[in-house]
Amino acid sequence: MEIIEMDANIVDRISHLLNEEKWTRAAIGSYSVSNFEELDSIIKEIADDETKEEVLKICDEHLAHNKNSIIGLYISGTITLSRNRLDDSNMLQLISLFTDAGKWNVAEMLCNRMLAQGDNKSALKILADCYKEEGQEEKKIATWERIIRVDHEETDITKALAEKYEADGDTEKAISYYKKAILRYSQKKLFTNMKEIWAKLLEIDPDDLDFFHYFLKKISRTIQAEKIAMLMDDLYRHFKANKDWDNAIGMLKEIIALNFKGEEVRKEIIESYTAKYGELPHFQNALNDSNLSQSWRPINDAISDFEKYIDFAKGNFVFHNDWGIGRIKAVNDEVITIDFFNLETGKTQFGQEMAIKMAVNTLSILPKNHIWVIKCTHKLSDLKKMVLDDVAGTLKTIIKSFDNCADLKLIKKELTQKIKNEGILNAKEWTAWSQDAKKELMSNPEFGNILDKKGFYEVRVKPITQEEKLFNVFKNKDNFFDKYSAYQDYLKADAEKNEFYSDMLDYFSNIYRTSGNIEEKVCCWLILEDTDSKPAQSFADFYSQIPDVAAAFNAIPERQKGLRESFLGKIKETVPDWQDIFCRLFPYHLDSFIPDTLIAAGCTDKIKDVFKKILDGFKTYRKPFVWVCEHEDDYPFVKEIMPSQEKILTEMILLLDITNRDIASKNKKNSVDDIKISKQIEQYLFQPLDKKKKDRNDCRIAPFILDAEPKSAKQMLFRLEGVADLDNEIVSYFKRKLREKYPDITFETERPLEVVYNGGLLVTKAGLDKKREELKYILEVEIPKNSKEIGEAIALGDLSENAEYKYGKEKQAMLNAAAGKLTEEINSAQVFDKANLDLKKVSFGTRITLLNMDTNQNVVYNILGPWESNPEMNIISYLAPLADELLGAEIDEVLKFEINDTLYNFKVLAIEASDLL
Repeated sequence: MEIIEMDANIVDRISHLLNEEKWTRAAIGSYSVSNFEELDSIIKEIADDETKEEVLKICDEHLAHNKNSIIGLYISGTITLSRNRLDDSNMLQLISLFTDAGKWNVAEMLCNRMLAQGDNKSALKILADCYKEEGQEEKKIATWERIIRVDHEETDITKALAEKYEADGDTEKAISYYKKAILRYSQKKLFTNMKEIWAKLLEIDPDDLDFFHYFLKKISRTIQAEKIAMLMDDLYRHFKANKDWDNAIGMLKEIIALNFKGEEVRKEIIESYTAKYGELPHFQNALNDSNLSQSWRPINDAISDFEKYIDFAKGNFVFHNDWGIGRIKAVNDEVITIDFFNLETGKTQFGQEMAIKMAVNTLSILPKNHIWVIKCTHKLSDLKKMVLDDVAGTLKTIIKSFDNCADLKLIKKELTQKIKNEGILNAKEWTAWSQDAKKELMSNPEFGNILDKKGFYEVRVKPITQEEKLFNVFKNKDNFFDKYSAYQDYLKADAEKNEFYSDMLDYFSNIYRTSGNIEEKVCCWLILEDTDSKPAQSFADFYSQIPDVAAAFNAIPERQKGLRESFLGKIKETVPDWQDIFCRLFPYHLDSFIPDTLIAAGCTDKIKDVFKKILDGFKTYRKPFVWVCEHEDDYPFVKEIMPSQEKILTEMILLLDITNRDIASKNKKNSVDDIKISKQIEQYLFQPLDKKKKDRNDCRIAPFILDAEPKSAKQMLFRLEGVADLDNEIVSYFKRKLREKYPDITFETERPLEVVYNGGLLVTKAGLDKKREELKYILEVEIPKNSKEIGEAIALGDLSENAEYKYGKEKQAMLNAAAGKLTEEINSAQVFDKANLDLKKVSFGTRITLLNMDTNQNVVYNILGPWESNPEMNIISYLAPLADELLGAEIDEVLKFEINDTLYNFKVLAIEASDLL
């Protein structure tokens, strides 16, 4: 084909090419790779998106009437792929034209062009066929392996690879691909294929019992029990042929558990027991007494009794619920004699005789390597050394002692439970040891997580692969975002993208397809975007279906920063008004990402407006307010919109009080967030600016107390004293410093009033009763509840990474501080006597009406104590700066004063008894 150079624009040139092709009808056999290289040079001239859309439109119109147009399919397919669109139909149709015509070299070139944009399952399979036809065996095998990595449902190629490597003598690779194949066939429920590969694995990798058990468990929910029993029977036959009687008996028990309890199974298990125990002198008696050979006896009961009878031999160990651990001293036809030792009480019972039949019903057999037996037969000092010196060995012993299934809670119980008066490890030793144990359980391939049993571990017959261990962590997570974290750990570990990886993607794909939770669907779209399971729906289309973007974004936990910023990145890339969306989302994502992105895009004014809104509405935007104040120096424009430092400090103090009261509230649900905010505010106010100095005089609030005039300093201290649950030492420190500077200074809480007899805090009876109830609730409900939660958290081990423990300890400190402060205040409180009410002047217990001389409006205040204070309801404390200016004033008196840069001009109109007394 000859491409005619034309002087017209590119669109006209392509139209001409399409028409020329229509009329000349060039045969497909005349096309070569060079023809497409000429077309590539034309496509490169299409520079802007608008022209590309126009060219695509022309190609689509042409293809509507000429579906096999090579030029139309190639230009359309190339432009579509270059723009990362999901529609690859035109390019695949073009490739099929050349494969049908036997033009394998052209098809190969086209496949590689497609694959340069990213892996494509269809293109890879065609490419493999090309290499096969061209006799390029190595390239075909390499392409097959590439297919397996991207297509997690491909089965036949996986099996073919296994057979290829088996024939080459590469058994390790063959086993790996056979396992992949059987797992993939199981997903499609193709039992005939599964059984064929099962037999092959028994032949070439018979010792990987962990995999066989894992596979049987995996298919137990999807494959019929009769078919599973067939696979189990194959495994049993293998054990039997190799005289592996322990595993043979174990497999027969699993077959029985599937309700296969016929005479054939009974015959096989008797045969296996005979092979294992037949030479023991009491074997026949155990067989007869258990009635195992009698069809009328339920087989499970008979097996249980037989195994007890056979283990009733001198020197063996048993367990009794009341008497503890026992060692069999003697056995005859009727009686068993046992020496017992109770681990918990330390009591012994030597020579305890039991009838054999009673022993069968009340005793459990313990192997000699059971942790209870070891604890009974070793000195405590030796046990401690064994445990401290061999973490992995200790873990294996304990886990195997409990049917190869134990969690950290059980392990802790065995190591810290007292034997007489002392455990193997004390609390401090357990804390350190458990951290090493946790690392061992996570990193040592001899330990595996038990599928579907969260937090439980097993000892593996064959070391677990990194991929399976990480996948089991994923499976055992309940929360969606915990599963995502486990998926991220899998990727970070650079683990193989095999069936475990595929199962994780299937989970997210299923959530994306079926979940009604839009927040989870958003996350799944983002997770799947860069995988072979990429959603067909574009982000723009998907985004348009999100009813509340802010709610969807905020539902992603803060710890998932990468996922959040992927969401933001897609919004910036796709949504025209992304700047406004970023501004709306900033209060939910307190990080430099949003402001930095907006500033880089020339939108400084937009983020400046957001910061100003936050500073003005500090009560509404608590966390954002603290963040903006903390990052004042990072953004120069903040200084332009920020109020005075004194006002910021005053607002911080108010927020600290509100937040601490929320934490103490019984019904508050967001305590963790509130505790975090409280700590941030305390750090902002009281942490030295130069952390190396550790000097409280260097904190932000210090200059506004220590360098201020006495009146201003007292006002700032008064605000601090009103903060709920604030450490008293902070206020005391600044008072001491002020007294050093002003020896004669007095503070409002220390000042004598005519109505205070002993200098105590003046309160109403209702206020005192309320505080006593509050203290009672903290002491009798909150503290015991919190102590219980701390105990439960400690049981989880690894306190360094235990969020529940840290939160509990922080709350414990706050509750103890609150109880101490309340007790001190209650002890010093003095209930106001109504008989002392003075209505001639403004005083405690009065309701006053003032005229604002500047606005000509009336305002009413009730003057009560700090416990009753509620400024929003115009109830003010007699210790507050405003009350300080009003106390003692009489009717018709005019008062002019200034507080916090605000001028007041009042006239007293009326003084009455407050109805709140």
